[in-house]
Amino acid sequence: MIPILMDSTKLLSTLVNDNTNGLGTLSECTSCIVKEERNGAFTLELKLPQNAKHFSEVAVGGVIKAKAREAGDPQLFRISKITKPMQGVVTVYANHISYDLNKTSVLPFSSTGIVTTLSTMKTKMQGGDAFTLSTDIVNTSSSFSNKVPQSARALFGGQQGSLLDVFGGEYLFDNLQVSLLANRGNDNGVTLRYGKNITDLSQEENIENTYTAIQPYVVDSNENAVLGDLLTVVQSAEPKILNLDLSNKFSGNDTPTVSQIDAAAQQYATANNVGVPKVSIKVSFVALWQTEEYKDIAPLERVSLCDTVTVVFEKLGVNAKAKVVSTTYDTLRERYTEIEIGDARSTLASTISGISQDSKNAVANASGFLDNTIQQFTSLIANGLGLFITREAVGETGGYKYYLHNRPTLADSQYQWTFNSNGFAVSQDYGATWSAGIDAEGNAVFNSIAANVINAMEIHGSTIEGSKFYSGNGDYSLDLWAAVYTMYYKNYVRTVLGSAQTASFVRFLTGSATSGNVAPADGILTDITAHGITLYNSSKEALARLYIDDTGNVRIDSYSGEITLARGNNSIVKISDTGIALNTGDVGIYSYSGEITLARGKNSVKISDTRIALVNGNTNTSINLDNSTGLGIFINGSGYNGLGFVNDGNGHAVLGK
Repeated sequence: MIPILMDSTKLLSTLVNDNTNGLGTLSECTSCIVKEERNGAFTLELKLPQNAKHFSEVAVGGVIKAKAREAGDPQLFRISKITKPMQGVVTVYANHISYDLNKTSVLPFSSTGIVTTLSTMKTKMQGGDAFTLSTDIVNTSSSFSNKVPQSARALFGGQQGSLLDVFGGEYLFDNLQVSLLANRGNDNGVTLRYGKNITDLSQEENIENTYTAIQPYVVDSNENAVLGDLLTVVQSAEPKILNLDLSNKFSGNDTPTVSQIDAAAQQYATANNVGVPKVSIKVSFVALWQTEEYKDIAPLERVSLCDTVTVVFEKLGVNAKAKVVSTTYDTLRERYTEIEIGDARSTLASTISGISQDSKNAVANASGFLDNTIQQFTSLIANGLGLFITREAVGETGGYKYYLHNRPTLADSQYQWTFNSNGFAVSQDYGATWSAGIDAEGNAVFNSIAANVINAMEIHGSTIEGSKFYSGNGDYSLDLWAAVYTMYYKNYVRTVLGSAQTASFVRFLTGSATSGNVAPADGILTDITAHGITLYNSSKEALARLYIDDTGNVRIDSYSGEITLARGNNSIVKISDTGIALNTGDVGIYSYSGEITLARGKNSVKISDTRIALVNGNTNTSINLDNSTGLGIFINGSGYNGLGFVNDGNGHAVLGK
């Protein structure tokens, strides 16, 4: 499918049902890839040449309709970022339209059961009227509570007490329909086997952190532990018991009964797959159903996101079932290019980060962007939940490593913080990598930094965004606002460089004045367009233009005064309303409503409307052709006009009067 650029001024419900080409098809795009993760990110990446037909209409906030998966309708994606061009091609990043729910506010409420929760959530939601929420999960007993206003998408997942955390399930985002399903995919008996359709495979199976039983408990108002029954999940000769604090599941002063605690423990075990080894299988394989020869004989070999498949690779001892947790879909070719199979936590953490990404573009052009960033960060921290602590002994010196995590166990937490003698670090992939933090030497790694002042000796990077830059001594500064670059010396404007997107021109304005008003030096204002250069005076009146005309010829036009082309002081061409002058030292051509004179020293050729004269000024000799006097020859100043050819009597023509 060719992606379609839609008219983002229309209602989303209208765009979903719009079967036209909208503002136009992006037929010149070189690639369009959609990445979708189980209960995670759903994004589009498109590469488009700058000279594409609808390039000027592609803007942040716009909407693209594209095929995102093998089955189902094309999906709407809202453009979140457009990169600077590389070799004439820009990369357009867009999020699924469901990310618009980041902009909503769901007021506090409490409810019981999934159907009631979704219904109440919809009535308490401010914004996002076009979206609908549904589920096929049967749960009428679990309690849900939203204590502070927050976005609908934040409530979907990525935090304790979210819909995923309470009810489990898998999300299906289908344009404006958000469905929380017990099982989004199916197990169609598809087997991936080395030698058949697997091209590459790696597996990690973490049994060490797999619990076989749960001992649930609740801490009451008197700080006493109320125990539930031991819940055996997997029969094992060497049981591993998870001590599970369920205090946050119960509120009020009433102490829960043992049966209530047991029910909550069972719900936790089911939602978190307690007892199931954390299998992570990354498989590269040939999607046989996408090949012509298999389209009829292997109809069940197709897999989609959240489907369950069996992976067999005898050499590595791999024979396991796992879900499809990520798909990469080529919209232009209409086929999957990558499918990842493995274990994925029930979290929308990667999409929650879209809240700050969506707002980043909006605050980048605002003068008080730091205030907005602080406000967002304050809200983020205020809405955070409590953390759990794990302590590990290190060596024999009595020292410890400390871990902070958002689930009762370190292994089950998608966010982990650790600090030890080497520094402080944060992980978002269950401790596989520590992607942010600071070490004991003061070296830091962060995703983004917001600050009032950053003092640095050097800054290295590919992109620097901002509004004001200063030299080391503060005398010189560069102000970037919208598409206007103003360079100052102290409070004096020195140069203004601007561009207008719709007019496709670059303007240079030089001057010296106090900030706020620019008085052009010598009245010079310059536009550079695709076809030429135009000079203006201080009143923005066009003075002259150098350009290529419609026939491909180079033209120089003057709108006031003469045109002068010069090299040094002697080689000059001047063009005015009254004539043309050429002067290159001793040679000149002139026409000022009179004759044209070509001269070399005292010798000249003179041409007018009535005569032509050849003159040797050294000997005062001339030959004239004149309308009134005819041919005239003069030597040393003496001669005759009206000369002609006559017969000398001997049959010869001679010059005579």
